[in-house]
Amino acid sequence: MRDAAAGEGVARLGLLASAISGRLLHVAPAEPGEPAWTDGTVIYVDERTSACEQLESVTVQASLLAVGSLGHDIVRGLARRPTLTMRYLAVEGHRAQHAVGPAVE
Repeated sequence: MRDAAAGEGVARLGLLASAISGRLLHVAPAEPGEPAWTDGTVIYVDERTSACEQLESVTVQASLLAVGSLGHDIVRGLARRPTLTMRYLAVEGHRAQHAVGPAVE
């Protein structure tokens, strides 16, 4: 059973992402070394990171989607402002996970 899960790569985390976010999400490999990100339908995660880091990345991204932290108006306001984006995500990621519940903290 363990080999089957390993063969699925990060896609195995799609059910968890969907459950946290309350919407259908898929998880796919990101480019090696690229930080996790989402387009609202797919969460992209670096397959070369540890299973723990992948899980953390998916829960943060799904939580951000669940509470509306990545809404169109918000993301548009962050566009081309990398320093502000990093600050926003650092604070909002923790808040979103807390809002979703202790199961993802």
